[in-house]
Amino acid sequence: MAPKDEIPIIDIHGSKDTTVPANVSLSGDGYYYTTTADIFKLFEPLNGGDGSYKQYVTPWDGQMDTYCVQSSNGKTVRCMWNGGHNWFLNSATANGGLVTE
Repeated sequence: MAPKDEIPIIDIHGSKDTTVPANVSLSGDGYYYTTTADIFKLFEPLNGGDGSYKQYVTPWDGQMDTYCVQSSNGKTVRCMWNGGHNWFLNSATANGGLVTE
């Protein structure tokens, strides 16, 4: 269930994450998760977005295939990188930097 009030959200996901996969519901451990796409379908209207996304430029673009997109109003951000279920770029410092970016 989505919250009733606006909550800006950022998702940073490794494309090789099998523990909590972004775009499939069944994990490598046999657990079912709501896909990132379905979660964002709930949050997007609450945050006032219109469903369109554009590139969100970061200093990490291209590093380990990193890219981010943001909703039309910037309140919903999705980032992917070529990694697993770990800190972004396998670095707490890079993870914190991307979150605060």
